[in-house]
Amino acid sequence: MSVNDAVDNYPNPISEGLIEWIAPPPGWIKLNCDACFHANKKQGVVAMIARDVDGRYIAAGTKRIQAADAKVVEYLAAEIAVKMALDLNLLDVIIERDNLNVINYLKKHSTPPWNSTKI
Repeated sequence: MSVNDAVDNYPNPISEGLIEWIAPPPGWIKLNCDACFHANKKQGVVAMIARDVDGRYIAAGTKRIQAADAKVVEYLAAEIAVKMALDLNLLDVIIERDNLNVINYLKKHSTPPWNSTKI
C-alpha cells in the first residue's frame, strides 16, 4: 500500500492545522497509534510510536492486517498498541488515539461494531 493510497482511504481526516504532541506525566510513556485502511484490498496498516516524557524514542512499529472494514482496523490498532506495550514490559502507558469510537470502547462507554463471543 502506498502512502497516497493510505491517505486517500483514511476515514474522517483531521482538520488541517498544527497538531502538537503533549508529553505524558513524569515516569509514564505515551504510545501514539493510528491506522489506515485500503477498502479495495481489505487491508489496513497500523503504526505506533512510544516516547518518554522528553519525547525520546522508546519503540515504534507497524503492522499490516487483513480486515473487513476501516472500523475493525481502528479497533485492532488499539489492541496491537496494548500488545506492543505489554511485550516491552511498559506498564505506565498512555495510549493516544484520534478515533473517539475506539476511545469510548476502551473506556467501556460503548461496544465495538461487531458481535463476539468467548471461545
